[in-house]
Amino acid sequence: MVEITLPIILQLLQTAGILVGIIYYITIMRNTQRTRELSLKAQELTLKAQEQAKETRQAQLLMQIYETYRNAEFRLLAEEIINQEWTDYDDFWEKYGPINNPGVWSRWGSVAAFFNGVGVLLKKELIDIDLVEELISNQAFVLWVRMEPILTGWRENVVGNRFGDQARSKKYEAYSSFDYLIQELKKREQEYLELKT
Repeated sequence: MVEITLPIILQLLQTAGILVGIIYYITIMRNTQRTRELSLKAQELTLKAQEQAKETRQAQLLMQIYETYRNAEFRLLAEEIINQEWTDYDDFWEKYGPINNPGVWSRWGSVAAFFNGVGVLLKKELIDIDLVEELISNQAFVLWVRMEPILTGWRENVVGNRFGDQARSKKYEAYSSFDYLIQELKKREQEYLELKT
């Protein structure tokens, strides 16, 4: 039989201490790994929740836009603009400008402001271009073709004169986000055409 001596007991205690230390270290490492995994899962869930919240906000904004867009009153304003007869900016200004016809000019401003607002939301990435394209692109293009020469003339002739060199130096562009909206829709249309060929 083996005689148990103090050195053997110390060696056994040392070995047991090392084993306890290894087991403790492995347990800590596993817990740390689990904690990391849980933390990553929590971050993923948080990101998904934020993405869903963003999508919900975008959907709400888009539905508000669409509600205005499909409103009969707005549709009548758009039709009125499309059906107006004028030959150039000066002819338009004489017939429909704010001095001779403030009601028509106000209605023009409402339609331009609507599309300008959509452009701002698009620029700030608060709404998705795909959804905008599907819901309002046709009317936006039709009205842009009709309104662009007048808006450009107004910017050059009235806004520049009213606000002077300061406005010109800052490149003040009334309804410039309407321009942005159309540029983005044209990019999408070009991408679509390139995919078809």
